[in-house]
Amino acid sequence: MADYELICSKMSQLRRKGNKAMALCPAHDDKSHSLSILYREADDRVLLHCFAQDLSLIHISEPTRPRLI
Repeated sequence: MADYELICSKMSQLRRKGNKAMALCPAHDDKSHSLSILYREADDRVLLHCFAQDLSLIHISEPTRPRLI
């Protein structure tokens, strides 16, 4: 959950509801909240998906790097 909190703290115009959030995507010039941020407690992962660019990223809460899927 700490990674989810850290990621959320770095996002612009965050709209948050529990373990889900939407934000402006920092990967492009975003005008609407296209970045979905989801914390999955079952496997301690943070999932990020930009609907505008159709890109997904899984952030694994271990000493490994996030990976694109």
